[in-house]
Amino acid sequence: MDSNIDIKILEKYLDGTASPEEQQLIEAWLAEGEDHAPLFEDEDSQEAMQYRETAKAAVLEKLYETDAISKPGRNRRIILLRVAVAASIMAAIVMTATWFQHHITESHIRNPVSLKGAMPYKSRNKAVLELSGGRTIALDAIAAGQTLQDGAVTITKTANNEIEYQQVAAGQQQPVGIHKLSVPKSSQYIVVLSDGTKVWLNAGSTISFPAAFTGNSRDVAITGEAYFEVAKQVAANGGNYQPFSVATGKMSVLVLGTHFNINAYTDEPAVSTTLLEGSVQVKVNKQKIQIRPGEQAQLNNTGKLSVSQPNLEEIVAWQKGYLQFDNTPLEEVFRQIARWYDVHVVFKGGVHQGSFHGKIYPGMKLPEILRGLETNGARFTFNGTSIIVE
Repeated sequence: MDSNIDIKILEKYLDGTASPEEQQLIEAWLAEGEDHAPLFEDEDSQEAMQYRETAKAAVLEKLYETDAISKPGRNRRIILLRVAVAASIMAAIVMTATWFQHHITESHIRNPVSLKGAMPYKSRNKAVLELSGGRTIALDAIAAGQTLQDGAVTITKTANNEIEYQQVAAGQQQPVGIHKLSVPKSSQYIVVLSDGTKVWLNAGSTISFPAAFTGNSRDVAITGEAYFEVAKQVAANGGNYQPFSVATGKMSVLVLGTHFNINAYTDEPAVSTTLLEGSVQVKVNKQKIQIRPGEQAQLNNTGKLSVSQPNLEEIVAWQKGYLQFDNTPLEEVFRQIARWYDVHVVFKGGVHQGSFHGKIYPGMKLPEILRGLETNGARFTFNGTSIIVE
């Protein structure tokens, strides 16, 4: 069998989306794993090691999903077999990635000297929390387990670099203020609100919220992009479930208990809400739309509200730690790259044609990504801090 297994099939195998025929192909290839090992012994470059780390993360996630390395008492032979499978898959990914690197030369880059100095993306857990009195706290400077007190709530930084809010006992309640969490470019952060709602913030995003929800509604506001897992909560009067609403400036979203993503970056041509689970109502002025799981409500720059069925995996990939593009317009691709790598992007001229299909994982260097875009027809220059798209 050909040792050059298609990387797309390997990705589908890891994601659990491979067809029965593709699964059989991978399993047959894995049966020849001993013959493949020597092919990768010389791949010790920094780029290859980064791809190994990326592959390792994907494989470990797959093993955790199948409980191969999390539950004691399982058959050791099965565990070792899965680890061997993981090693074979990692090797194949490294081989394919290295082939890609070796066949795209520096001549594809318009200014390779500038690109050489570009830093790889690192998913840094940096954020600044502003308390109700105006005090600001750099969260990356706080140790895990440390607790802060602000009026009616305690705020704890967890071992996973998240912050969790907890409301004090009813008899000890104090005035509740508004807090603001700001995430810079090239970072992401997670906050668990006082009602148990979990919010992921993407690079260059903010969320403003009450330190504790004490009324009959739960209202927050965001800029940028956020993914919500909303907890159900009974209203303070003991009646119906307490509604949860998100404001973006142009769009408001009303929910009862659901998982959804909102993209409200000011440099994007539209504001969108994508529903994964539950039910939400999207409101823009006098326009109201109820969307179902798998649907997206989008407000364009003319003020029109519409509903579509997008690629959900592409929409929420950032929340899982990577970027995915499915024939995505190049302008949108460059904007996402600018946020993740903390660079500026400038578009010259009119509408830029072309699209891109692929994934970007943490650890991948910006030069390698730009090479891939160049081969897809993108034309640009890079001066170390800005990408100028022609």
